[in-house]
Amino acid sequence: MRHYPLFLDLSSREVLVAGAGSVGRRKIRTLLKVPVKRITVVDPRPPRPPLPEAANLFFLERPFAPEDLDGKSLVFAATDSPEVNARLVSLCAQRQIWCNRADRPESGAFFVPAHAESDGITIAVGTEGKSPALAGVIRHDLENRLKNRYGPLLLVLGRLRPPLLALPEVSDPAGVLRALLASPLAEALERKDRAGAEDLLRRHLPDVLRPHIRELLHDL
Repeated sequence: MRHYPLFLDLSSREVLVAGAGSVGRRKIRTLLKVPVKRITVVDPRPPRPPLPEAANLFFLERPFAPEDLDGKSLVFAATDSPEVNARLVSLCAQRQIWCNRADRPESGAFFVPAHAESDGITIAVGTEGKSPALAGVIRHDLENRLKNRYGPLLLVLGRLRPPLLALPEVSDPAGVLRALLASPLAEALERKDRAGAEDLLRRHLPDVLRPHIRELLHDL
């Protein structure tokens, strides 16, 4: 494995996106899905179509300038100029700022993997840069699986975990959750087999939680 996988908390960080073309806009759309303190976009041309409106998104209609890096923790070099992108990577390296270069991801400090997300689950897929197209195919397959199979399971486990952990008489709440994960509960939820899901929960849950099974399966 060449790259270290991680998920970043950008809620207190500033991000720069250089370039508001199609690639830059894709980066911006993803950034707007998560809490980011400030997203600054620079491009000498106005974006077409216009950028989304967001309180933390600021557009500067001019070329990139080195001072744009001040205070930034993450940078996306997504201009249509290889020379400008290369300069951004070099300046970021000097200032120890993480930089992604859209036209040559391998030359930057990180690349953005294809990712699938559904109902609170996010999976990132990387191919070490060998085939972004294959990563996209895998992402699509995972997205369908997450939505239909694991999304409902996560919803039930998310509802169950707090009351289960609050029960002093349950000595091994993690064991209860592991037993449910090893059971056919995911399959029952995927098939929308409510009776089967209720039966599995009844078998594995402590007596005190069994009256709440219907609440756990609400809207499923």
